[in-house]
Amino acid sequence: MSKDSIIESTAANRMRIADLYDNTADELLDGPSLCRGWSLRTLLGHVVMPLASTPAQLLWHTLRTGSVHHASTRIATRLGQRPVRELTTTLREGATRRISTPALGPMGQFADGCIHLNDAARPLGLPSGVPLADWQNLLPWLPSQAAHRLGHVPEGLLDGLFWQATDVDWTYGEGPCVAGPAEALALAMTGRAVALLDLTGPGVPVLTGRLGA
Repeated sequence: MSKDSIIESTAANRMRIADLYDNTADELLDGPSLCRGWSLRTLLGHVVMPLASTPAQLLWHTLRTGSVHHASTRIATRLGQRPVRELTTTLREGATRRISTPALGPMGQFADGCIHLNDAARPLGLPSGVPLADWQNLLPWLPSQAAHRLGHVPEGLLDGLFWQATDVDWTYGEGPCVAGPAEALALAMTGRAVALLDLTGPGVPVLTGRLGA
């Protein structure tokens, strides 16, 4: 996947997120997203964060909280309190902006778009609209060290399992099989237990235990 393709796909998913939030009743946004402990408002703040804050701000909050996750949550929560239209406008205007997440490159933002669209859409009972080609491009990256480095994929979650997509040509690993659509595999690999319902194979009980579901 070329850098230009990554940027184009990331921009398209930012626009989808903006559309989703623009078309969701404001009173629903205080409900939970699939990101543990984050409301839909906080999730939107997190998605907008790379476009509305600076790396220096993240570093400052990280030093204060002692954790990148806590720092990100603090910034995302604050941003999420802004009017939704303001945040979705930021997403639209910055859709094509190139952002290389530290240690992850542009794939970090691409992965965030794919996964966080589901984190917002599924609790609302909506399809994410992420194209199958995006999942096909994301799956080979998820087992990489870069994906593990900042927590996109929980440590040890993929170990000792054979992952097999049923709608694209992709496999990874060895061991009991976990099979399913590319979208469900990507969600499970990034720690979303909701995807277990769409997976089959003798490896699913192992994965279920690891996800605490």
